[in-house]
Amino acid sequence: MDIFSVSNLISIYSILSGIMIIGTWFFLFKQNRLNELHMRRMEMTSHLIAEIITAILLIIAGVGLLLNIAWATIISPVSLGMLFYAIVNISGRYVEDRDTVMVIILTVAAALTAIAIVASLG
Repeated sequence: MDIFSVSNLISIYSILSGIMIIGTWFFLFKQNRLNELHMRRMEMTSHLIAEIITAILLIIAGVGLLLNIAWATIISPVSLGMLFYAIVNISGRYVEDRDTVMVIILTVAAALTAIAIVASLG
């Protein structure tokens, strides 16, 4: 098993991304910083549900790819597409806030995710 195979790199990226999404929301809850997001209650709830589903699917797809489970090749590009959407969606907030560091981080994440999507389809 080649640890640096495309499939393994995509699986590691997916698992880490899923963990980071869950970790970010946990941190925001724990630090009582959800009000800083300036979202209405239902907007926050639906946003949180979408991101948790994305995170769970990323982790499931990543583990499935590591274990060579056939359905993971279907779930992986779907979960990565969900991640790409989430990255693009939140990027506007940081552009408006003129947070250059976050814009750069999210641009790199979007590029890596787009590459992973294309690679997972090939």
